[in-house]
Amino acid sequence: MPNMEAKKVAKIMVEEVFVRLGTPRIIHSYQGRQFESELFREECRLFHIQKIRTTAYHPQSDGMVERFNRTLTSMLSAFVQENQTDWDEHIPYVMMAYRSAEHKFTQFTPNMLMLVRETTLPLDLQYEMPEHMKIETPNEWFCILQERLDRAHNVVPQHIEDAMNRQKKYHDLKMSWEKFKKGDKVFVYFPQRKVGCSPKLTSFWRGPFEVLEQWSDVLYAVNCDRKGEKQIIHCDRMRKKKEQVLNFECDAPEARDESIL
Repeated sequence: MPNMEAKKVAKIMVEEVFVRLGTPRIIHSYQGRQFESELFREECRLFHIQKIRTTAYHPQSDGMVERFNRTLTSMLSAFVQENQTDWDEHIPYVMMAYRSAEHKFTQFTPNMLMLVRETTLPLDLQYEMPEHMKIETPNEWFCILQERLDRAHNVVPQHIEDAMNRQKKYHDLKMSWEKFKKGDKVFVYFPQRKVGCSPKLTSFWRGPFEVLEQWSDVLYAVNCDRKGEKQIIHCDRMRKKKEQVLNFECDAPEARDESIL
């Protein structure tokens, strides 16, 4: 895209996504201005699309996209020049290879799930199958197509669910978080680096702020916006403020009086 303006993003969503693949039920995006604009919200209302968003500074809530970007950059790194100025020219060819490779979780290629067939690759043209082996009557082709559709729609969701449960199991083994309630004073982590300041000497924790309400088991509304408005914060970025009490304040008043005398 030439830019990330709301008008350009909304136009591309219609002309490059909706008219080709149909309108989705849900759009999940990060909290960029182009996706939070009134124009994009009106577009979602027009097409009856539910708009949801990631939690700020929490890339795990967009994990599938982040993981794909990692795979894409890894593939591009094998082809770009040393000056890395031609990476965009390799994207169509790298994506051709990606779409024709079997996915680890679905156990199908993206081409098969989207087109219900494999695309013709240069290797297929070089070692082309004899024509007499390709001949199928219309009825046979229809049966094969229906079998592929049934298999994909029945098998893939189960594979994805198994993979998600496996990932969640390993992820939860390393997870531990605090529980908060309304009115708690908390510090919030903002990983924003300042120009000219060393990150080693910069404190990324701001606050204390107040927990306004609980949205889910891990999401809370906190008044940590620059204007004092609420933001939805993941518990990973929150730490409860602990009251600082001096040693003599822990003693009973009588004991404190005796120690003074």
